[in-house]
Amino acid sequence: MPDVFVPPGCTPDCAGRVCGDDGCGGTCGSCAPRPNMPSTCNAAGQCQYACAMGFGNCDGNNANGCESALDTNANCGMCARACSGATPICSGGACGTGCAPAETRCGMTCVDTRTSESNCGACGRTCSLPNASSTCTAGACAIASCNAGFANCDGNTANGCETPLGTAANCNACGNACSGGTPNCNSMRVCVSGCGAGETLCGMSCVNTTSSASHCGSCGNACPARANATVSCSSSACRFTCNAGFGDCDGNAANGCETSLDSTAHCGMCGRACSFANGAAACTAGACTLSSCTAGFGNCDAMPANGCETALNSNSHCGMCGRTCSVSNGSATCASGSCQVASCGAGFGNCDGNATNGCETNTTNNASHCGACANACPGRANASSFCSSSACGFSCSGGFGDCNSSGADGCEINTTNNVSHCGGCGAACPARANSSVSCSGSSCSYACLAGFADCDGMPANGCETALGTTSNCASCGNACTATGETCLANVCQCPAGQSVCGSSCAPTPGTACARTCYSGSTYSCNAGVSSCGGGAPLPNGTVCGLAGDGRVCTNGSCGCTGGQCFRCGECQACTGPCQ
Repeated sequence: MPDVFVPPGCTPDCAGRVCGDDGCGGTCGSCAPRPNMPSTCNAAGQCQYACAMGFGNCDGNNANGCESALDTNANCGMCARACSGATPICSGGACGTGCAPAETRCGMTCVDTRTSESNCGACGRTCSLPNASSTCTAGACAIASCNAGFANCDGNTANGCETPLGTAANCNACGNACSGGTPNCNSMRVCVSGCGAGETLCGMSCVNTTSSASHCGSCGNACPARANATVSCSSSACRFTCNAGFGDCDGNAANGCETSLDSTAHCGMCGRACSFANGAAACTAGACTLSSCTAGFGNCDAMPANGCETALNSNSHCGMCGRTCSVSNGSATCASGSCQVASCGAGFGNCDGNATNGCETNTTNNASHCGACANACPGRANASSFCSSSACGFSCSGGFGDCNSSGADGCEINTTNNVSHCGGCGAACPARANSSVSCSGSSCSYACLAGFADCDGMPANGCETALGTTSNCASCGNACTATGETCLANVCQCPAGQSVCGSSCAPTPGTACARTCYSGSTYSCNAGVSSCGGGAPLPNGTVCGLAGDGRVCTNGSCGCTGGQCFRCGECQACTGPCQ
């Protein structure tokens, strides 16, 4: 919908137009105003805008219109065209050389108005003093020298050298008055008693009636004043000279110099009219100047003579001189004085609607504009959306997977703790014998059930070993090694009344057996039989050990005699079977 203002209670007509007849005797809407941006309504009922001459939409924001004046050093003739140099200046939409600090720019020329006779104190103020040559000093016109025969007797610079020095009152010098019966000042400007050759005595003064404006041709014949002019007498005839800036354009001496020469009809001289193609003219300091161009045209060659020669509707001069229409990643066109995007290259789009940055968006890899402007890739659970080759996709966040291959629900599985998808989709944790499986940190693990253990360290067969046996009583390798031991409640135990002595189960101390195990590791003689070697030495031959086993003490040791060995619980021959 175009940017328009619609009065309350007014709706667009059925064709969707917003600036046509509303059918109620009025218009349905009007184009919203924008500063320095006049609007028109096209045949389709849509508002179209273009910058006014001398302004530009330099910030690209349509809401504030054409906010920038194009006559500044920063934006000279077009946006962002900056004038450079030591003293840059923008004039007529074109950059020029700046003037020195002590100079003033008059038209296209830098002058020192302190000393310029044609621009003395101000542009166009020309020094021209009657009967004198002038000079400009400190911005004011001054008399350089008086013409021969004239002097500045009243001390007023403005009227120049107003006093002729050929009169009886001022003969050859101010205040040098001639006296006598018939005083006069001759042509040599010397006081004499009579008038010199060529002079006539008019009253008390000798005058040259061929050149005296007060006695022109005859005494008392004063030349009449003329408007805006200086009168004089030459060859006994009155004449007048127009003051600066005025002219006798109608040829009628009676009204003097009636015409001001600062108009476009008479600029600097009578009949010199100012006009420029496709532009408005002005007269400044007696010279024709181009004041402005007609909408849609510009003085792009900076030559006022041919006016506003350039139509501002081309890609080389769009809306203003020198503004070339070109856009990045696409082609441009000039429409209504503004550069527009004509088309974008493959894989790019003008998604922000701003022609100044062209087709700024790469639609092949932009998740907000994937394949086309405003085609945003949707968000997915536990995932990051992306655009690749103009197609939307997504990648799962760490620890998540799209295990059902349905993009709609994103990455729905947490693969860090799911036994069916542990570490990745489909990576199910395998079952293990006699164990429970789990997934943690994306890795499978298993725990043995009570009474079982993984004794071979091979996960494939799980917890293959049953505990509570003499080989693996409480844990793997926990074997019952003593003869006679069994595994009861995961503990190796001897039969009741016995304990481990050495490597076998033996009766506990205090029973009636022949030998008793003491300290769980050694056998000793029963009560009443002295030990051999443990206490005081016994005589050789003393019976030791168990009664009847044939061992006697020999040199402090309890052993067999006669070449026998203690075997099979008694002293026997060292070879052969037990007897």
